[in-house]
Amino acid sequence: MTIQKAVWREEIKMRIQEAVWREEIKMRIQEEVWREEIKMRIQEAVWREEIKMRIQEAVWREEIKMRIQEEVWREEIKMRMQEASSTASKPNYTFAFFWVASVKVIILRRYTVD
Repeated sequence: MTIQKAVWREEIKMRIQEAVWREEIKMRIQEEVWREEIKMRIQEAVWREEIKMRIQEAVWREEIKMRIQEEVWREEIKMRMQEASSTASKPNYTFAFFWVASVKVIILRRYTVD
């Protein structure tokens, strides 16, 4: 009987060791799953930051376009003022005043839409 008990003890030890190994494998798999989850979350954060940067770049491009357009309007105003003063025998300041005022209103409306 003692031999049989020794065999059972060894078998129990082996089963316990196998169970320990299975738990160890489960823990390692879970750790790997967590590492992958962390990597994914970091990648998502990187993508969000990249999207923010691209949106900011688009905003800056629009700002530059608007400033260029303002400069174009200024030059156009100057040209029209010169045309008005050169074609008229006497300068038409009333026309120029209202024309400049209307352009300013257009510009103000553009920037106060928000």
